[in-house]
Amino acid sequence: MGLKEIVTTCAGCYRTFKDLYPKYNGSSPIQVYHTVEYLDKLITNNKLTFKNETKMKVAYHDPCDIGRHMNIYDHRIPPGDPSVELIEFLRQNLASAVAVAED
Repeated sequence: MGLKEIVTTCAGCYRTFKDLYPKYNGSSPIQVYHTVEYLDKLITNNKLTFKNETKMKVAYHDPCDIGRHMNIYDHRIPPGDPSVELIEFLRQNLASAVAVAED
């Protein structure tokens, strides 16, 4: 059978497996997901549902390797749950004031 998917919580590892390894070693049949992509896949396919009805605010930080390097800014975590309000940090995406290391 063999390995079909890799799921990583680390933005740097995601970029390495998804972008850098294929760039220098050729393509691979293994599908690579960052946690936010994999959760989105599970939610979209109704394999993961939320039952908590407690009202809450959730802020999500887009790591540099996910945003700037892989261009993933839109995410569905949490996915339209009316009990959860997704809030953004004051500065996010390309407007972020964090230090940026160039390739």
